[in-house]
Amino acid sequence: MKFLLLSILFVIAGFVFQTFRRPTVEELEYQASVAWNAKNLAEAEQLARQALGRSGNSMRAQEILTKLAGPLQRPEIELALVIGSKDLSKLIEPQFAEAGRVALYGNLFRVADQLFAQGIEKYPGSYSLQRQYASLPGLQLNAEEMQKRLMQWSQRGTLPKDLVVTFLGLASIDSRGASTAEDWLRASLSADSNDVESRLGLARCFLAMGRYRECIQLLDEHCNNPRVAILQAVAYATERNVAAASRLLPDTELTSMRSEFWHAKGLICVEQENWNDAERAFLNAVHDRPLNKSLRSRYCEILRRLKKTEEETIQVEKLEKVIRIVQASMNTQQISDRSSLISLAEMCSEVDADDVAQLVTAVAGQ
Repeated sequence: MKFLLLSILFVIAGFVFQTFRRPTVEELEYQASVAWNAKNLAEAEQLARQALGRSGNSMRAQEILTKLAGPLQRPEIELALVIGSKDLSKLIEPQFAEAGRVALYGNLFRVADQLFAQGIEKYPGSYSLQRQYASLPGLQLNAEEMQKRLMQWSQRGTLPKDLVVTFLGLASIDSRGASTAEDWLRASLSADSNDVESRLGLARCFLAMGRYRECIQLLDEHCNNPRVAILQAVAYATERNVAAASRLLPDTELTSMRSEFWHAKGLICVEQENWNDAERAFLNAVHDRPLNKSLRSRYCEILRRLKKTEEETIQVEKLEKVIRIVQASMNTQQISDRSSLISLAEMCSEVDADDVAQLVTAVAGQ
């Protein structure tokens, strides 16, 4: 019995001794700082996490972990510090905006998009959240989605002129504009290989630059997604591989990417010399993306081959206006006053881009 009591006393004494020897939060913060300064990053992270575990309000530990996110290439560290253990539905507006910004900075585009979307659902009047949410599809070269988000925003608030003007050029993205997007789209896929939107964005980038084989390879293992299949069909059809393009293309258009669907269909018909179906396909593609100069140029070529001179003349005039719209979008200072914006809106209406004309008119009326 005496031995048992002595054993219990030794255990208790050992526990008390270990507790007494356990470093304080301040000591952990100091040791983490020393490790950070000595570039012992793993040790700095471990010590900072211990300090934060002991005291969730440790500002020094939070600061060190934030600094570590970059060199460790782990943006989720900083993101976790912004969000903490909170339920996303309980975040306030600045927290949504900051968390989304951190995700974007860490190339986690899919995470950023989800944060902005949830933030807008809770705070639809937030200018910061709306702007970032509408801008993100632009980074992924997705003109269709960017237009949709701008239209939704216009029903609730005032759109920024520079964002609307930038969108005008996105619909006709060419090699010059696409090349600048390649690095950040690659970084996004490197950080999150399951980000379908960034994968599609990089594929659009390759298409615009004429790098069709790279586009096909990028999408190759993801064609179970019908939207991915459509874009790969465009690449194959552009390379005149009708069999591969036809195999990938869905039987009917989807609710999104209709212009890409009809683009692929039109290219297939051209290779098959089925000119009437090619005309119908490119007409549908232009109807869905009226500000895309490449699609409209193709449509003009088909009309010329079919000797539909009157309609060709009309479409050539519209193509010239689309080119002027795109050129204007490259320099926002050229359309800084109300009269130039109204003129731009009129041109959009004249090329059948009525929804976009409404956006530009709304900006001009501010």
